[in-house]
Amino acid sequence: MFLLDRMLIGGLGFVMDQIANAADKAANDEDTVRQNLLAAQMRFELGEIDAEEFAEIESAALASLRRSSAQRKQAIESATLGDVEVEFGGDEEEA
Repeated sequence: MFLLDRMLIGGLGFVMDQIANAADKAANDEDTVRQNLLAAQMRFELGEIDAEEFAEIESAALASLRRSSAQRKQAIESATLGDVEVEFGGDEEEA
């Protein structure tokens, strides 16, 4: 019984982690951020939100895009290729 409870709790923990990771990824997805910014701009132009609210949304969106860009740049810089040695053999003529 204890093993079954432990497996159930562990499984629920795994599912919750996956949901949290997916939600975090969706919130930080550049396309989603851009779409939300465009929607906010349209709402501002239609008068549904005021300039202050739009400025807050825009600021948060731009900060998210900067963070995403910095993370991508850091990932590219940290991805290094090891030294590769290539040896060719068998085609040399013996004198």
